[in-house]
Amino acid sequence: MRAHNDESLQDYMREELHTILENDQICFRENEEADNQYKAGLGRVQKQHTQRIFETLEKDFGVSLKIFHDIQIEP
Repeated sequence: MRAHNDESLQDYMREELHTILENDQICFRENEEADNQYKAGLGRVQKQHTQRIFETLEKDFGVSLKIFHDIQIEP
């Protein structure tokens, strides 16, 4: 089966993928530079296990996701 080269479909899928992943917990990671050694270690492990996903999304789909280290709630 050949990959479909329809640019409008690729754009649609890129937007859908971005929306899904932006709201997924993969975008939340502990800060590797945290003062708390447990949190810093957890951040390193999280990066180790997810960085390849971020790189693949960027390289293959042009999707660049932001990594968050905390949740900001606006009043």
